[in-house]
Amino acid sequence: MLAFLFAGTIPVAATAADGITFIFTSDPQFCGEAVNRIRNCQRWGRKDSKVDWQVAGINRITEYNWPRNWRIRFGVEGTIDTPLGVILGGDLTESGGGFMGRNKGGDQWQLFIDRYEYGRDNAVRFPVFVGLGNHDLESEPRDSRLPRDLYRDRMWDYVTQRHSGTNAPVLVEDIDPDSHSYSWNWGGVHLVQLHRFGGDTRHDLPSSIPWLRENLKLHAGDGRPVIFFQHYGFESGNSIGSYRRSRSKWTSGEMNQFAEVIRDYNVVGLFHGHDHWTQRPYQWRGYNVFSPGAAHFGQFAVVHIDNQTMDVVYAEVVNDAGDVRLVSESAFSKNVRWKSQLVGGSVSDEPVADP
Repeated sequence: MLAFLFAGTIPVAATAADGITFIFTSDPQFCGEAVNRIRNCQRWGRKDSKVDWQVAGINRITEYNWPRNWRIRFGVEGTIDTPLGVILGGDLTESGGGFMGRNKGGDQWQLFIDRYEYGRDNAVRFPVFVGLGNHDLESEPRDSRLPRDLYRDRMWDYVTQRHSGTNAPVLVEDIDPDSHSYSWNWGGVHLVQLHRFGGDTRHDLPSSIPWLRENLKLHAGDGRPVIFFQHYGFESGNSIGSYRRSRSKWTSGEMNQFAEVIRDYNVVGLFHGHDHWTQRPYQWRGYNVFSPGAAHFGQFAVVHIDNQTMDVVYAEVVNDAGDVRLVSESAFSKNVRWKSQLVGGSVSDEPVADP
């Protein structure tokens, strides 16, 4: 299995020479003491302690070098740069943050914030960009005395509190107050967090599609690279689910709508979680897709992008000291189709000439 990487508060702007480095991971899915969930966690081999391994590995990632002796030669060389942030692809806890009344699962949320809130002791040392998944939004409360949407409201409130407003701990540039999707720019690369999936309308959630259409027109119409993050994947019968009546499934129609919105932009990567196991990089409708595995298996992805190449490698943390194994089967590198320079946080006014 594989492992992945993160980053936090807004660091110094990236330059054309350096590009940007970040970590993507998903599914820490803390079980804690949720009495009716522990057996399910054990059944699938999930261990909260493995997330501690992962955090230790992420915090040590700059001790490692980009491989130079694999079948693929990465565009980037030398040691892995300090990540600008860690992007989370959902399922932070097993059952809606543990805000479930009599379930004795409230410690799930404490486990999460202790490890993924930048600035806390023993937490990741980089800013964390939060995304939500099905376990964050679909677990029904078992205490009839509580409001039905209590836990969902708390989870969405957390996203807003972390990323919205001038005093937000991890400030982003554009957030949709209705769908809670948001975006930001690093070194001329546009990054978008879509939570469960682009266009989700379950549980009375307004679709992110109208916001996304305008967001891309405003922030990515110049041809800069665009990267999307969400919880559900793109292979039919896999991440979208084989159970036809599943409320969590995103439909082929919703997938078509999302594909139509992103069609005219320079999309260089789609990152997702949900499946828990590591999948080699694959393609969906011509786009490169990355699913590095689950945080509760000690896995994450390291990503580097500059004005020449995009490089991705998956990682697996192998012990509680945070020793990291980079996974050769995951090696991915491609030329970036982009004529503009990475300068600071924006695109240079002068396009780069064709080679």
